Amino acid sequence: MLIPRWWTIGSLSEFNTWYPEFGSLVWVFKNLALLALSFIFLYFFFLFRKKPNNAVFDIFITFVILSWIIGEQHPFSRIPMYHSFPNYAYVFSLSDKNDRLIPLQNVSPLGAAELSHLYYTSLYNHEILYGYAREDSFNLGIIGADMINNTTWINPNFLADSCFHLNRQYFFVSDKGFEVINKVFYDSCN
Repeated sequence: MLIPRWWTIGSLSEFNTWYPEFGSLVWVFKNLALLALSFIFLYFFFLFRKKPNNAVFDIFITFVILSWIIGEQHPFSRIPMYHSFPNYAYVFSLSDKNDRLIPLQNVSPLGAAELSHLYYTSLYNHEILYGYAREDSFNLGIIGADMINNTTWINPNFLADSCFHLNRQYFFVSDKGFEVINKVFYDSCN
């Protein structure tokens, strides 16, 4: 499903993906339509002003040109994860019963980034609010079980033969400085 906002800022490669046979043509017409609408807006904006203000016009034109040149890049993105930085970060890991880290590549084809995507996907699927460690122990247990039950990412032999913990480290900045809170949210040993 295409959201109108994304359609207006879509790049040429996105249009070629959305419309394989004629994406370039649609992208050109879209940009021409946006340009025409911009000039119509400017015409009516200045038509109803008693005294034209060239500074406003110059700022507007500069903004439009820079937007087309820069495109959808940090920090000019409309996607929240690309235009803002939260005051926290989560890091996920596996550890054994003695809390020694287990290298993820030994038990899974996924990297650490994909493990965090599993976490956030599970939160989204269960409609659990997250961030700033607001997930409670009950919800973390649900998420941990959901991640482990999605066995496409972890070696089934490891699941059957090992006692391990799925950990979340919550890094944040407070008045005291940089802090870390560790939380086990799945325990296969019990």
